[in-house]
Amino acid sequence: MEMILDLPTKFLASYDFFEMEILPIEKRNNIYFKKKSYFLYISVEKNCRGYNLSYLHLIKIEPKDYYVNYPCRLKKPIDDCDTQCNITSQHNIFNPVIYRSVQCVYRANNLTYLRKLLDILETQNRENVKEWYNYKAKRVFYRLEDSEIDYIAIFELKRKKEHTHFTLISAFPVFDATSKKIYDKQYLRFKDATI
Repeated sequence: MEMILDLPTKFLASYDFFEMEILPIEKRNNIYFKKKSYFLYISVEKNCRGYNLSYLHLIKIEPKDYYVNYPCRLKKPIDDCDTQCNITSQHNIFNPVIYRSVQCVYRANNLTYLRKLLDILETQNRENVKEWYNYKAKRVFYRLEDSEIDYIAIFELKRKKEHTHFTLISAFPVFDATSKKIYDKQYLRFKDATI
């Protein structure tokens, strides 16, 4: 049994965008946290079918929380969503025995906001961006809140000898009230934490 099947056609545009606008080293300038600059690392590792593992992680969703309103279950369902956050869907590219995840077309279609957030993080101007360091999880969070979207990117702080960098862990739209409250509380709790 295969671990991951081929990407459906509707995901190819976002995959191309990821490979052209997010992954290339020349597109990954240093990002700032608390006025200090850090190198941004994104894994270039690919799976056996040739898909970047970071991309696959960015588009997957783990539909485990019954109380979360996943994007396909909102009042305005996503037209081209085949899986409806159901890991047993015949359209799921992730093997449900190995992964408890399903590909999310809503996440894939909003990768442009990751690029927008990365562009903002290259500067010191943080209008509409909240940043905090969760020292317990060793994760740095950036949350873009504007009229278009509520979008979060999560990075892991990595140290190698005298060098410190951020590794992209995940990025996704925050679309339900429960998650918004959780991230609001995290921000208030950790906004003054330092690395």
